[in-house]
Amino acid sequence: MIYLCCDTNIWINISNSEEPTRLLDFLHEEISKNNIRLILPTIIAKEWERNKQEKIIGVINKNISEQKRILHKLSHFLKQENKNSFDEFMSDEKIKDLEKKAIELKNDITKYETNIIAKANLNISKVEEIFNHATTIRLETDEITSLKVIKIFSEKEFPFNDTRDKKSRNEVEAKNKNNFADCLLFYQFINYVGANSIKGAHFVTSNKSDFYPNDHLHEVYLKEINSVDAHFHKSLSDAINKSLEKEIVTLNEIKRIELIAKQRNKKWTESTCLACEIDDDNEDNFSVIYNRVLHFHEDVQISDERVVITNPRQTKMFAEDIFSDNYTPPPRSKDFLYTATCQNCGTNHFLCPECEEVINLDEIEINKTQKCENCELAFIYKQDVGKKGDIENEEFLILKDGIKCSGCGDEFISRGDNSDLCEECEKFYATSN
Repeated sequence: MIYLCCDTNIWINISNSEEPTRLLDFLHEEISKNNIRLILPTIIAKEWERNKQEKIIGVINKNISEQKRILHKLSHFLKQENKNSFDEFMSDEKIKDLEKKAIELKNDITKYETNIIAKANLNISKVEEIFNHATTIRLETDEITSLKVIKIFSEKEFPFNDTRDKKSRNEVEAKNKNNFADCLLFYQFINYVGANSIKGAHFVTSNKSDFYPNDHLHEVYLKEINSVDAHFHKSLSDAINKSLEKEIVTLNEIKRIELIAKQRNKKWTESTCLACEIDDDNEDNFSVIYNRVLHFHEDVQISDERVVITNPRQTKMFAEDIFSDNYTPPPRSKDFLYTATCQNCGTNHFLCPECEEVINLDEIEINKTQKCENCELAFIYKQDVGKKGDIENEEFLILKDGIKCSGCGDEFISRGDNSDLCEECEKFYATSN
């Protein structure tokens, strides 16, 4: 018997066809054969009921509306008096042909809209058939699990340890509310399989930020998963393949799912300039709209103080640590920083190499210790300026945090100068001498 618990986002992903929808029929069949049993915390059922229209039908409507809007702007643009400005490379006949194709495409989108919404509603019905199956194990929110999560919250342990100053009270409360629900359903799963001595159960979620922020299941949750001999997966397809030890979903399909997840988690793929805004005067100006879209590229060299082993030959020096049970690999970041310049206003941006948050380069202090407001990565953006004011060299230095000061014993963030003294102790010793 295979026991399976899927977070709400998994059911939404498959209903949106981000995973093969045939898995819904396969899952229902295997559940009916008593080969698979679904574990369903009621909090997931409630989240599903609350989000299914917005996250599935709403997303489809939004995407189709965007396509229609673009077509409308194109049609409007072709009818403008200034279209004569491109007559020299596009004849009237070609313009009319383009107008005709735009109308045909709009009709195709309307037909597509009807079909895709019908398929999505069918997927929603199939998910709910699985939820309502006679063998589905429904877990009501119990007092023991609730008290455990409340204790974790009160002690500000993961996932409630976000203390970033940039967050408003409302933002923190909203994030904690979501974290509470995710934490609760996870521990309901853990407590149930543990209490019933179920070995090899599977927990599935695509919630990267709350469960695997650094691409691996957070160590707190990993410890709990291991304690009940369970398994963690980022997609239903992966869970089905590995639990049955069969290729129910092909490798090419798995790659597609991973690519979709990767794009979903990249906040910067459709990022626009953080400085300039679109107002009523230029909302129809294609040049302004296009130019403020950021096109990131590899640019500035990254150095990472946190990376201990930079030369493979040094591995032997650390052999005992590497092969010990408690060894944690040093963090690895990209070799180059991704940067982009707004073609509309000239504002420079870069991506945090840790969380891929878009940061306005022109608003940070160059050559001084900074922190990413999203993930708290400490860094220095170094620039060497020549006599003529030109930038001669740039480097992005990721700083090591938690260095113990040899003077006072407090922990501090590196300043990139290899000093083992915190700033206060360094000033004290400098004035003492």
